[in-house]
Amino acid sequence: MKKILLVVLGVLVAAGVAVAVVFALVGSGAGSTAGPTVAGSTAPTGLASAPPTSMPTGTPTTTPAPVATPNDPGVGGVTTPDLRTASATQTVSCPVPGEGPAGSTAESPDVQLVWSSEGAQTAFVGVDTQDAQAEPYSEVSTSGSISIPFACPAASHTYTITLVGAGGARSKTFTVQNTGHRG
Repeated sequence: MKKILLVVLGVLVAAGVAVAVVFALVGSGAGSTAGPTVAGSTAPTGLASAPPTSMPTGTPTTTPAPVATPNDPGVGGVTTPDLRTASATQTVSCPVPGEGPAGSTAESPDVQLVWSSEGAQTAFVGVDTQDAQAEPYSEVSTSGSISIPFACPAASHTYTITLVGAGGARSKTFTVQNTGHRG
């Protein structure tokens, strides 16, 4: 009577497919052995089997890391601040110096800026600049308002609100026209 002894040497896992290598020892007491066989193969016991079929190969697919772009969520969802609302006085009228009721002084009119934001850590207002952080008139709250005197008799001035947050900065500029005295 023949005794068959199967020994599992190991299980290999590669590319998500498990393959078991099995050695079959066949003999009638004296030790004839057979070569390795692949589990599930049809090679007869006692004969060397064909080499195992090749295992699926391939390169795992990777997704590139996200790159932050201006005004879009970046890595970790960091975005540039959002200026929800912003408005400014559109025109002012500079007075003619020396005119007016007796005893009055001609004052420059004020420009009113109003804004609200989301995601800003700091905010700045600037006059005659495109970047109020670089050339601030004043540091202000991230949502609020401010009155700034218009420097008469200029034809116009620009007023900029710059918001700064973890994802960068965002600015909004308004041009205010003088419809009055221009000296």
